[in-house]
Amino acid sequence: MKPPFPVLRLPLLLSLLAVPLPAQEKLSPPTAGEGEGGTKPPASSPAAPDASPTPATLPAATLPAATLPAAKPASAADGSGIPAPDPAKAIKKLDGNQYELNGILFDKKTRVITIPAKVNMNEGLLEYALVHEAGKVHESLLSTAVSPFDLNVVLLLLNYQECAGFFDNSNKQAGAMPVKNPKIDPTAQLTATVEWKAPDNSVKSARLESLLLNLDKKGTVTEGPFTYTGSLLMQDGTFLAKDTGSILALYADVAAVINNPREGNENDDIWVPDKTKVPD
Repeated sequence: MKPPFPVLRLPLLLSLLAVPLPAQEKLSPPTAGEGEGGTKPPASSPAAPDASPTPATLPAATLPAATLPAAKPASAADGSGIPAPDPAKAIKKLDGNQYELNGILFDKKTRVITIPAKVNMNEGLLEYALVHEAGKVHESLLSTAVSPFDLNVVLLLLNYQECAGFFDNSNKQAGAMPVKNPKIDPTAQLTATVEWKAPDNSVKSARLESLLLNLDKKGTVTEGPFTYTGSLLMQDGTFLAKDTGSILALYADVAAVINNPREGNENDDIWVPDKTKVPD
């Protein structure tokens, strides 16, 4: 069934940028060979890349290996029986502080992450701002070919910290629900900016939330950061966002890598594109 609204496919870039940390809260990356808390990473975690030139990788001291999501151990997702590749080994060094992982560009100094994306909807109810192109595209503003799993790896490499208290799991029947006014550490906050080329070839940019409307508030969406929540690693080793394709959720989703912390994030019928601002 075709969606009852126009579907656009416009190349653009989505950039994620860390919220500046207070001076006293500057991150201290784990020492080489250690994970969080100074412990050695478990055997199932992807190993920290070494300094060898092929493939070029981040220095081991910047890689919190113990927190990397483990790939499903049995085989690749295609059922071929071939073990899934270690994402750390796919990292390529570019110029200066720039690195690339399967289409995701990131800067280890500025902690800016750049993702290629397309405009997917310019009207209709939204539950997501960004999903994988094989995910819930019928309810997402943007879509991308990059893997949610790879994005999570990059976020961890750059020392983003998951917001553990974003969801309340106490009601097993209702499932995970977003906490109202959760305490969100700056290490879990990031701003999202969209950049695109206009018909006159000029480069335009806008904060992601400025392309959205909140019907409940009858106006624009409050400016501010989004929250890194990290999705879930299931008991069988499946990284849930990799299965669902959920990357940045407006309607709070425990499967998504990044979530919307704004009031109303428990409501799935208030988020829509601002047709006057979405690139066309």
